Amino acid sequence: MESLGSKWSPVELAKFSAESWKWLAEAMKGIRSLRVSCGNYLWDGEGEQPVRDDIIEVATDVLLNIMGGVPSGVEAPLVIPLSRGLLQLAWYSEIRGLELEFVNESEIAWLTSEKSPDEVIGYKIECGRIAINEYGKICRMITWLGGREKMNETDIG
Repeated sequence: MESLGSKWSPVELAKFSAESWKWLAEAMKGIRSLRVSCGNYLWDGEGEQPVRDDIIEVATDVLLNIMGGVPSGVEAPLVIPLSRGLLQLAWYSEIRGLELEFVNESEIAWLTSEKSPDEVIGYKIECGRIAINEYGKICRMITWLGGREKMNETDIG
């Protein structure tokens, strides 16, 4: 993976707000913690594969590329280790949730959940897959978390 400095010029880096940098720092704290706590075969007590370095690099690249498009007030994601050496970024609000599972170096499986006003139904769940580099779609899904608008198929493809 390219370093942050080699990917963007100083002028491009300066366009990000202090809030964007703080958001990225919080997200990266979760990534660093994951490397330490899930970096060997005994991380789960069951001998599960450690989170793969290539998956961590791809997730880091996505975070770097979306940080400028994340709306103000959105918390950094939870960073969750998964089986098979994968990881998930997750955001949850009172009524909505978004999970992005990095399944390989080129694809993300996404899942959205939205609490239904009808107590019988519970939650409306939608899922699909997108390419790793569809940063605009990822930002629209994160924006959807805090709003009242409905997610449209055109938003996520």
